[in-house]
Amino acid sequence: MHRNGADFLDSRGQTAAQITTLLKNDWEAARAIYRRSLQVSRHDLVRHYRDHPTRRGGDHIGWAAHPLLRDAEPLILTSNQTVIGKTRVALDPELGLIYERIE
Repeated sequence: MHRNGADFLDSRGQTAAQITTLLKNDWEAARAIYRRSLQVSRHDLVRHYRDHPTRRGGDHIGWAAHPLLRDAEPLILTSNQTVIGKTRVALDPELGLIYERIE
């Protein structure tokens, strides 16, 4: 997901309100999110999300309630990138997720 100010945007730049207000029985929206998700095994990202899980009950309460997404963690990108710990994560349209170690 991309953050633009206070709004979340999907990959096409459209406001994605349904992402944060996902209902437990909204299988269509959950499948759309799941289809665009990827599994990340980068050790420092996995450790970060294990040690600092998304606050359920905040922005992503719907994810916790839905069976398809309850174990997923959103990766919030601003300008197609974010920094988690000492790793910069960027989304490239051709290469996918790119990791850069920051010293």
